[in-house]
Amino acid sequence: MSQNETAPAETGMPADLRNADLSGRSFASASFANRDFSGAKLNGAAFDGADLWGACLDGVMAGEASFVDASAVGAKILNASLIECQMARINLAGADLTGSDLQGANLQHANLSRARLENANLSGADLTGANLAEADFTGARLSGAMFVRVDAPGAIFRNVTMEGSDAFFSDFSDTVFERASLSGSRFDRSSFRGTRWVSVTASPALFEFVNLECSQILTSKLTLSSLRGANLSSASLIGCDLQHVDLTWAVVDGLAANDCDATHARFPEMKAIVFTPRHATAPLIEPKPLYRVAATHEDRHKLIETPRR
Repeated sequence: MSQNETAPAETGMPADLRNADLSGRSFASASFANRDFSGAKLNGAAFDGADLWGACLDGVMAGEASFVDASAVGAKILNASLIECQMARINLAGADLTGSDLQGANLQHANLSRARLENANLSGADLTGANLAEADFTGARLSGAMFVRVDAPGAIFRNVTMEGSDAFFSDFSDTVFERASLSGSRFDRSSFRGTRWVSVTASPALFEFVNLECSQILTSKLTLSSLRGANLSSASLIGCDLQHVDLTWAVVDGLAANDCDATHARFPEMKAIVFTPRHATAPLIEPKPLYRVAATHEDRHKLIETPRR
């Protein structure tokens, strides 16, 4: 029997799942590959470990449903209600969640590589440890969400609201942040290597000991933000508001800053280290980055591979 011919008797399901009411039912480890759940009511249902590869869940009502360890690679989940769903370790690689409501959802260690989350609502969601490589968050609401230790190289954060979020020790290398509101968020020790920021508002936000090497930051407002210990080597800042920004201990070798307002900003001071006794040999110190190391091209390729499980 092919994937498209899953027998209804195997799961106790009706042949036509569109607009069906399956609330509170359990379908753990069941196969629903390529099935159509459009408009179905799935509130409180359990799909843990289920195969939803290529399935259509457009417009479903699935509040507090559980999809732990499920596989929904390439699924269509447009304008769905997934509020406070349990979705830890779900595989949503390449899935389309445009316009869906995932407020308070648990997406810890989920695979959302190359997923579309345009205009989705992930306010208060927990994405700790998630794979967000090349995901598109254009227009998404991300305030209060947890982005701790995520892998998000090449992701797009255009027109997003990401205020009051925790996003420390994460990899945002080669991402695009355009017209994004990041005020009140923490990005400590994250990597933004090679990122492009355009008209970003982060006033204030914490970027302590982050890696902004080779990044472009254009017409952005960073007033009162802390970039203590940040690596700004070979970065460029053009037309930015840096008033009262704290750059203590920052690495600014090769930094190009043009048309920026740095009134009352704190800049790093060069300090000489004197060893005693005189002429003593300096200790051999192996430098180690204080921030998340950015993904290599090989690492990024592995992140966007989409195995079935």
